[in-house]
Amino acid sequence: MNLRTGKPTLAQGYAKRTVNHALSVVSGFYEFHGHRGHGPVINPVPSSPQRRRALSHLSPLEPKPVTGRARLRQKVPDRPPRAIPDRLWDELFEAMGCERDRALLEFSVSSGARAAELLGVTPEDVDWAGRQIFVISEGGSRIDLPLTACAA
Repeated sequence: MNLRTGKPTLAQGYAKRTVNHALSVVSGFYEFHGHRGHGPVINPVPSSPQRRRALSHLSPLEPKPVTGRARLRQKVPDRPPRAIPDRLWDELFEAMGCERDRALLEFSVSSGARAAELLGVTPEDVDWAGRQIFVISEGGSRIDLPLTACAA
């Protein structure tokens, strides 16, 4: 266990989440090419018909039903959202060289925006009077994010 971050040390071999991600990528590759008639028709990654049926017409607002895993998929325990301890947050905030850097750090964390959205911000996207910043979301729409008192 890393005493500073609280994360466990890495074990030998691939992590269960890495195996599941690799299976998803390979499955998607074969599904894409099979749908277009290019390459092999049979997907080598087994899927769970029970899960496919259960999720086929499910609204995103409904809770997901519990289904069995497909073969080769690894059982991964639920984990709490990643967070930085308050003590380390205070250290990071104090290490910022100037008020501008502190404001940028405060805004990037408090807004919940993705890194790609923040990197696309230009001076024209900042509304100082309205205390908000406009970003281009993944879907291409322009959304506004309010500035916190510390970030403004």
